[in-house]
Amino acid sequence: MIQREDEDAFVEAMSSAAKHLDDLEAALGRSDKAISALTEEINILKKSLGKEVGLRHIYSGKVHVGILEDLSADFVTLKKDKKEIRLKISNVEILNPYQLIKWKNNNYPQKSYDVSVIFPDYSDPEIICASIKSLDGVVEARIRDLYHGSQIESGKVSITLSYKVIYPEIRNDVEKLLEGFGGVIR
Repeated sequence: MIQREDEDAFVEAMSSAAKHLDDLEAALGRSDKAISALTEEINILKKSLGKEVGLRHIYSGKVHVGILEDLSADFVTLKKDKKEIRLKISNVEILNPYQLIKWKNNNYPQKSYDVSVIFPDYSDPEIICASIKSLDGVVEARIRDLYHGSQIESGKVSITLSYKVIYPEIRNDVEKLLEGFGGVIR
């Protein structure tokens, strides 16, 4: 082209090369982004060793929840009860804490409890209920009844709360919170 002094062919060849260079740069950018996302997931998994995680299989959509036991370059091992499952890292995505709680709420059986607690009359039942709702493992909580009857000392109120949990041992956390607020469980 240069020896033939074919300027049009030279410009077209250079334009074509530049277009491919743009495609290459875009591909490299996408590759860097994918590597960065994978590195971030690996770092999250490393920090989660020994903790409960939720992993969604990207092809089947099945969610696996368990204690992260082992992490290698290609595989992750979860333990649930006495069963272990080994999954290929490239085939799973990590559920964030909100997604994991939502999945558990929709898929695990729930246990309902009622508790009556005596508090000073000036206590705010809505704040107490909201505090219970904020505990990990509590699915829902509501005020069922407020009672000022003859069985309750003057200046006090009995608040009955209903709540649902995924794990029955969360009941202890709820009761500790209520007692920590100065409540006396009836």
